[in-house]
Amino acid sequence: MFEVNPYHRELNLDPKPIKALGRFAHEAAVVDPKSFDILLTEDASEPNGLLYRWEAPDGFKGGDRALRALGDTDGVLGAMRCTDASGTFVDDLSRAVEIGTTYDVTWTTVPDRDARTTPTREQFGADEVTRGRSSRVPGGARAVRTSSRATRVRRARAPRTTARCGSTTRRSRPSPSRCGSA
Repeated sequence: MFEVNPYHRELNLDPKPIKALGRFAHEAAVVDPKSFDILLTEDASEPNGLLYRWEAPDGFKGGDRALRALGDTDGVLGAMRCTDASGTFVDDLSRAVEIGTTYDVTWTTVPDRDARTTPTREQFGADEVTRGRSSRVPGGARAVRTSSRATRVRRARAPRTTARCGSTTRRSRPSPSRCGSA
């Protein structure tokens, strides 16, 4: 993953990988504008990819080139783990076929975010992480909304969203913001 500034191209001349965000096939990322936490999706199938959350270290403030200043292990990188209302582990979000399905979410820390010996997605036991893939359904979009408390699957018209990649904010409809990947 690299920080890219589309408005000031000269800031992109010396690219530096943001190792704190982990080594895996990054697909998309969105930044929480209040906490600066970053949700990252993995571009993978068979099995489906993981949803990661990078929790910003205390005192981190986003902005131009802020991600470049991070150390390789700054913040906490975790992979999503879901359970249903009865506490049963959910191995894949594709199990949610009913609109309004809600899961409790916890984050399993990635043991080796640089994937020195084992690919990131293979560092977990079968019941440690929940896999998922975004998809569309007839008549609307399947959305996965996450917070520290729950994941809800819902069908709705694709809303106008604001997403942040690095220091850039843009409005889009209906697809999520996509950031550069390593």
